Amino acid sequence: MRHLFLLCLLLMYAGHSARAQPSGPVPAVPMHGGVYSRQDSVTGVPRAELRFFSWTDSAGACRATTGPAGQYRLALPGGRTYRVDVFRGGHRLARQDVRVPVADSTWASFYVDYPVEPGIQEPPPAAFFGVRQVALRPWDREKFAHLSRLVRNHPQVRVRLEGHADAREAPTHHPDPVGYLRRLGAQRAQALDAWLRAQGVPASQLVVVSYGAGRPASSSNAAEDRQLNRRVDLISDPTKP
Repeated sequence: MRHLFLLCLLLMYAGHSARAQPSGPVPAVPMHGGVYSRQDSVTGVPRAELRFFSWTDSAGACRATTGPAGQYRLALPGGRTYRVDVFRGGHRLARQDVRVPVADSTWASFYVDYPVEPGIQEPPPAAFFGVRQVALRPWDREKFAHLSRLVRNHPQVRVRLEGHADAREAPTHHPDPVGYLRRLGAQRAQALDAWLRAQGVPASQLVVVSYGAGRPASSSNAAEDRQLNRRVDLISDPTKP
């Protein structure tokens, strides 16, 4: 009986260990955001280094560097929490824990001490959308809340909302795929336009255009890259009266 009992324990342990093993590689999740000045929450911090570390495994250790407007993009294994350290000039400016979902994209921005030049700075560059979706995601609304206040305070600035779509979003055998994608891009830009106007931004400061699938950000077939095509770019022009 004792040997039978031990055998049952071993079988139970072996079954638990087998179930605990991952069934395959963890899919990469697109992540984007920015590093901004704490002074106005909008001015981007260029050349900041973000170091992502996961306690789950070493595969979660990644780095990204912000561009001229303070934005970054990368893909990370999902379903885990990352400790993110933000460095610039060899100094750590911020530390923050970020949870990355198993699927879908995520957005995270960081606010640090950084001097702000007089006048308006380049706004966050894009809002991203699900496949054939036109509704703004919650983190995009949070991101553009700061922008709406800044634009209201600079009436000389015009912001062009450029809607885009991914070529694969057109339904199979659609009689007019080009027109469908152009309308989809327009609906996305109009959604952001309506949200900004609801925050008090005058319609005279906003211009809506759509390029459909004509200006893709990525030609890759990877899901995380295709999402970069489903977007609205924001382009500011402070020179117009």
